[in-house]
Amino acid sequence: MKRYCPSCRHHWAWKLNDNRFKCRRCGHRYTFHNAWNVCRLPNQTKLKLLECFVLGVPAYRLRFRGRTSQPTIKRFFRTIRAVLAVYEQCREPFNGAVECDETMFGGKRKGKRGWGAAGKIIVLGILQRNGKVKVFPVKGRETERLLPLVRQSTRPGSLYYTDDWRAYGSLSVRGNHVVIRQRERKT
Repeated sequence: MKRYCPSCRHHWAWKLNDNRFKCRRCGHRYTFHNAWNVCRLPNQTKLKLLECFVLGVPAYRLRFRGRTSQPTIKRFFRTIRAVLAVYEQCREPFNGAVECDETMFGGKRKGKRGWGAAGKIIVLGILQRNGKVKVFPVKGRETERLLPLVRQSTRPGSLYYTDDWRAYGSLSVRGNHVVIRQRERKT
């Protein structure tokens, strides 16, 4: 992989003792950052934090286990989440049998219940049968909010399994659409 100088776009450079590069043409000194090297922790510490991230250990539980501060652990976890989000956007759209449904997340709250409850997050989930899942936080259950996410995450001609919510009504134009009613499931 060729690395180019950010000022003159020349590809030949000397590597300096401090791990920076110096362009042979213009003399500009520059560095390259990747997600792993953004955090200036030792590699062994980063590997341990990455293992804890994969296992689902929250940052506040790790604050007394080593010499790493809690804000540094949180920043490292945010960096990992950002890299995973970029990777998620680069994945191919789903095809074949696809299930779509929305739900609400959030703790038990006082007051109004159901879809109008305050302090809850609506999440759209798209599942490829025998495959992977894509999840999107949405601000409402309207057609204008749900269908663009379904369109960009699936290929035309797919077989869509949804509930009888009216926002999914036009999916039959994009592919085959099977509606599963709530009353039929409760047997």
